[in-house]
Amino acid sequence: ISGPAKTNGVAVSTIEQGGHENSPYPEYGHHTIRKNEIYDAYAGIHNRGSHTMLEYNHVHDVLNKIEVGNGDCIGSAADYVTLRFNVVHDCGDDGVDLSRGQVYENWTRGPWYNIFEYNTVYNNGKCYQGVCGDGSGVKTGTYDSGLVTGGGAFVVRYNLVFGNENRGFDTAGNYRRGGEDPEVPPDVHYGNIVFGHTVDGYYAESNDIILMNNI
Repeated sequence: ISGPAKTNGVAVSTIEQGGHENSPYPEYGHHTIRKNEIYDAYAGIHNRGSHTMLEYNHVHDVLNKIEVGNGDCIGSAADYVTLRFNVVHDCGDDGVDLSRGQVYENWTRGPWYNIFEYNTVYNNGKCYQGVCGDGSGVKTGTYDSGLVTGGGAFVVRYNLVFGNENRGFDTAGNYRRGGEDPEVPPDVHYGNIVFGHTVDGYYAESNDIILMNNI
């Protein structure tokens, strides 16, 4: 999906966990989602395809009027995903919600490397009919939705995150599952600018995370 476009009422969605030879959908994945404007949808960009690039998108004013309080601008549950130079604002739940997806029977998985860089995320957590979402700017690790917690190796750098209703960065649930994934390095957050949040700029509830040179 590439080129200037406006999507009114329709989300961009990729198939679940495509792109691996031993996944249920090896023929899918390896997407590029670039230079789209998405607004007034029940969800913005929802990626579940591995080896995917999301860049230069403008996602805003996403309010899930069906499942009220659950309208993320961008959600990604896959590995080897790069999100960069996106502008994300005024959505009903979180600006960006990132995790590493689900594990399938007989599917041996490796590390879950994801990069989140040079994005601007602000003013998320807007209410619809009196119901508000969580309202964090960026989540890395989903701990209450049935997705697998674990992995590590999120690189989060050079982002501007401000004015969201709850937290700037929420890293709760990023556990590496102890001895199961000993080769996976910790998450690293550096060079980010975070300010103007009601609760926390950074909320870290993780076994392994490195925070350095953030403002």
